[in-house]
Amino acid sequence: MKLFHIALSVLILAPAPAFAQEVTPSIAVPYGDLNLRTEAGLKVLDHRLANAIRLVCREYQGSAVPEFRFAVQRCVKEKSAEVTSLRNRAIAGYSSAETLASR
Repeated sequence: MKLFHIALSVLILAPAPAFAQEVTPSIAVPYGDLNLRTEAGLKVLDHRLANAIRLVCREYQGSAVPEFRFAVQRCVKEKSAEVTSLRNRAIAGYSSAETLASR
């Protein structure tokens, strides 16, 4: 079995006050060590992605300022939507690579 060493990137324009500089953090989420054809592999990938989203969106988590709390919620929602398409491409690519490797 050929392992792929590709990483998903979770990108965000950080929710920040107008006076702060915009920061675009990213986190690589490796999955080359996972078998994405199994439920266990998918579960681990989803856990890694959820952790990455939380890390990227956490800047104002726990803030008493409602705008910051809403920014975190919006960030998590937006990043989850973006990651879904990357996740699906990774799974499709993994399945295609496995089919080619078995020939």
